[in-house]
Amino acid sequence: MTAGIISLLIIIVTFIVSYKGFNDHFFFQKYEFGVDKVRLYRNYKVLITSGFLHVNWMHLIFNMLSLYFFSGSLTSSLGPLPFLLIYFGSLIGGNLLSLLIYKNQGDYTAVGASGAVCGIIFAAIAVFPGMKVGLFFIPNSQPGIGIKKRPTFIPGNTAMAAKMIPQTAPDAPTAV
Repeated sequence: MTAGIISLLIIIVTFIVSYKGFNDHFFFQKYEFGVDKVRLYRNYKVLITSGFLHVNWMHLIFNMLSLYFFSGSLTSSLGPLPFLLIYFGSLIGGNLLSLLIYKNQGDYTAVGASGAVCGIIFAAIAVFPGMKVGLFFIPNSQPGIGIKKRPTFIPGNTAMAAKMIPQTAPDAPTAV
């Protein structure tokens, strides 16, 4: 499989599952992460299935744009299996952290690929520390976190009006 196909498949499946969730409330509730679903009913599949559901179109689009912009170079550099391990490990890890934080709030629920996407973004920063990241409406790009570079806050998928455009530093590979 080529580098782009893996992330494209994740994006397509996520769009299909989220669209079904937008239109079918029962489906959405069945597959969303919930503290009681995991702790009481031992429904561990929601640790993964919730990452393919999103609350609305904006949530879905910004998660998938962030994934798209950072996945290509990372998959090319690490290979498909490590990419998938980072993606799904971050997805499960984010939900396990939510389970730990909200363990006494049985009605807590969550959906989205934000944990997985953040894992991909920060893996890209770790692999390509000289990578520059810019926002499409701000002309100046900032370096990623590097040993001799100033640390940069990466708004990632939480910036509702931003599109992440990784840019190549002179000595770093591109992240698109």
